[in-house]
Amino acid sequence: MGYDVRADIAAIMATANAPDTDPAARFALISTLSRYQEQLRQLAEIKSSIDEHGAMLTMRDSYGRAVVIENPAVRSYARTTQQANATAGKLLKLYNSIINSRQRPPAGGKE
Repeated sequence: MGYDVRADIAAIMATANAPDTDPAARFALISTLSRYQEQLRQLAEIKSSIDEHGAMLTMRDSYGRAVVIENPAVRSYARTTQQANATAGKLLKLYNSIINSRQRPPAGGKE
């Protein structure tokens, strides 16, 4: 059994939709989460293609000779993984910022 991201997504959405969440922070959190979910979907699709066709492909050159090349999906997977990691970092930063802002006393006021 692998890690199930759905519980974490539910927690992020609950934080974003809480009444005390700033509307700009809510928008940033939800849009970043949406982008991250799309990247995860793309990664699953690319991985499925690599699993089906392999990491290396045999092509024919203009003379009909077999040439082994890297499956272009491998580079797409690597690039999308880097982008998803960056998005996850931004998502975590936004989430922590919202959580930390709730723990701070209001500016200029007393606790």
